[in-house]
Amino acid sequence: DGNHPAVACAAGACGQVLLYDPHDELQVTTTSGAPPLRTLNFNKTITALDAGPLDPARTRAQAKTTRGVTPDENDDKVVRDVLLVGLGSALMVYDVDLNSDIFYRECPDGVFSCRFCTLQGCEQPLAVVGGNCSVVGFGWQGTELFWNVAGDDVRVVAPCEGDLLVGSDDYEIRIFRKEESIYEISEADKVVALCSLGKRGRFAFGLANGTVGVYKNNERRWRVKSKNALVALLATQNRDVAAGWSSGAVTLRSASNGQVIFKDTFDAPLVSLVCADLKLSGAPQLIAVGVDGEVRGYLPAVVERDTSKAEDDLRRKREIEQLQAEKRRLVGELRALEEQPQTPSDDAQGIPPDTQISLDVAAPCANGGFELIVATSNQTYVVGVVVLDTDGGLFEGETLSCAPARPTDKLGIVVRPKKNFPASLKLQIHVAARPMSTSIHVFEVDYKLPKFCRFYHVHEEVAQPSSWVKFDVPTNVQRVAQYLTQAFVSTEEVECVDNQVTSYYVGLDGSPLRVEAHKDTTGTTIRI
Repeated sequence: DGNHPAVACAAGACGQVLLYDPHDELQVTTTSGAPPLRTLNFNKTITALDAGPLDPARTRAQAKTTRGVTPDENDDKVVRDVLLVGLGSALMVYDVDLNSDIFYRECPDGVFSCRFCTLQGCEQPLAVVGGNCSVVGFGWQGTELFWNVAGDDVRVVAPCEGDLLVGSDDYEIRIFRKEESIYEISEADKVVALCSLGKRGRFAFGLANGTVGVYKNNERRWRVKSKNALVALLATQNRDVAAGWSSGAVTLRSASNGQVIFKDTFDAPLVSLVCADLKLSGAPQLIAVGVDGEVRGYLPAVVERDTSKAEDDLRRKREIEQLQAEKRRLVGELRALEEQPQTPSDDAQGIPPDTQISLDVAAPCANGGFELIVATSNQTYVVGVVVLDTDGGLFEGETLSCAPARPTDKLGIVVRPKKNFPASLKLQIHVAARPMSTSIHVFEVDYKLPKFCRFYHVHEEVAQPSSWVKFDVPTNVQRVAQYLTQAFVSTEEVECVDNQVTSYYVGLDGSPLRVEAHKDTTGTTIRI
């Protein structure tokens, strides 16, 4: 109500919102002294819920006067929150104190997410709705004041110091400033959570595969991954990153480096995290809610320390961590040396010291993928290959492995990318002196997939696609040819002949792609 916080909880499939307002002066308490829960019935499945001071005319004084209570002196300056309720294909803005609708707007693209936002360039606060490939902002009168597009269903929207963060099912994070998209960031899975960290361009993100991290503009500062599903993400008053998990865990991490500051565990999975001074103690609490109805509040630890001493302690801690990592590495090397036979046998013979590894790309396979061909430079044998997807989300399981029954000096492993994404792959190549040797040498090779890794360059002319786009770029044809060589899977460079480029590609699903470029008066005309 502008002064006292309350908690709203949506039971989505039931179409109900439960309100817990322990500080409402007009609410009748139960025999135990606790205020009862209020229930709002919307009779539709609730897909999104948020609250904020959307209408500047809805003050605390107005609510008190309507309810027959004399307002205080400053109540006419305090704007109340209203409830933003997503109802599948519509948005309802509801006044809880007056028990009345403010407006109801149909949203043909659906309501998958909804947030109260104050954006740069908009004169009034907005109720921002994320739908099917669209982001729409409504003012307090229900008029559309903001609109933009996304690449897929928008699962999360969040304000970030005047900018708007948008996460969608196409694995993209978009940052909008006014009507312009200033950054588009590709991630490894569907974006399910975003929250601002108090500075423009600095925010935390969460993915469907359990990854949590922090960005500054389009630069990722850190990330960690859990085997559990992320259900809630929040920035605390101290700008740390709080996360709630399907396992019932609540973790608090430093926004600067991702180190765990605090951890607690519920008996049931988490459903939400909020930050509010629900007890009116003067300090906001981190409030966690479990699916079984348990609610816990956490206060930030107050520790007075000398700043210089804290910096010294942090530096010593980093140095100790570096030394411990070096110790683990040396201990591993020592154990490997101790496990080697004292007298070399035929089986324990190592590979020649001049052994080198080559990596090539073969033509697409019939079942939708292309081969990475690994070969050695001498008569040694490739007994196994492990491919690690360091970015995650490129293929199922994030790890591929291949170990042939009859090793040779060459081995191919099929990679089937799920999307066009410039992922980084780390290959561990196991090489032995003989096919059945138990002593192997592990080579590590990094391979950067091109941006359009689901398309392979071919020499034969492909069928003319039914759809095309034509545009001009202010650069020469040679640079276009260089870009095509780097952006698609290819075994050779794209040639530029007489200031013209014609290049053919086949997608892993068999779809044809033609790229034609030629010089014009302003640069290069491209037809795709």
